[in-house]
Amino acid sequence: MKRFFLIFALGTAFLTLFISSCSAPKETFRLVTYNVGVFGKWDLSSEDYAATLMKELDPDAIALQELDSCTTRSGICNLQSKTFAAALGDNWGHAYGHALKSYREGSYGIGEVWKQDRMSIKDIYKVMLPKGEEREERALLVVEYENMVFASTHLNGHPSSLQPSVEIITETLKARYGESEIPVFLGGDFNAHPDNPSIEYMRQNWTILTPEGATGVEGKNRGVNPAPQTIEEVQGYCIDYIMLLNNKAKVELLDSKICFKFDGGSAFESSDHLPVYIDVRF
Repeated sequence: MKRFFLIFALGTAFLTLFISSCSAPKETFRLVTYNVGVFGKWDLSSEDYAATLMKELDPDAIALQELDSCTTRSGICNLQSKTFAAALGDNWGHAYGHALKSYREGSYGIGEVWKQDRMSIKDIYKVMLPKGEEREERALLVVEYENMVFASTHLNGHPSSLQPSVEIITETLKARYGESEIPVFLGGDFNAHPDNPSIEYMRQNWTILTPEGATGVEGKNRGVNPAPQTIEEVQGYCIDYIMLLNNKAKVELLDSKICFKFDGGSAFESSDHLPVYIDVRF
């Protein structure tokens, strides 16, 4: 029997590609993190518009940031994780966790959607994070599936909040899954560049799986002619990531991309962030 090993060193962890005629069957999953900006950043922004883009990516689960629930800002009383899941199709489940419990007559927070025929839920829970010197509270939403954990967060970039938050996230998930063989993924808008001390701290216990490139794009690329053709041409900041907890899980990273080119619409018209995905096998 022939076996071939390819080792990719990322951060402090090793992702191993193992090919063997006698290896156990493995499944491939596509995970996305996406700050959707309450589906209301620009004129075309909506749950339906974002769903059209996501259907092209065909992910298994999406970690979502900036969701409203029944706020006056959104104009209608709806739970955006639910309406977005409905826009994706009948097969999609959803979860929502408020960070701001009382916000514009509703609430504001984070969420996750997933394909129910691919992902079986074991547990869903939320961890509140410190707001530091800033006025907005933040949270971590953890969705535990049968074969993985995929958590979503949206952090405040202020040092008084950011560093304590990443420490709580790491300590909480390490305590529960640090010795586990189940992969633990964290997706979110960290509001921190790759050289930020808090991202450096995360690299001690996590492996960043997504590429460096502009993900927080504000309105800088809207209407640009000619339109950006490569991620290097996109104006913005690298602040959105998907990470893997350095526990006992063995994960193969097959692909990762920042997405801005779609057939069914413009990512720059959907939100002020770009979606980021990883393809993994375990």
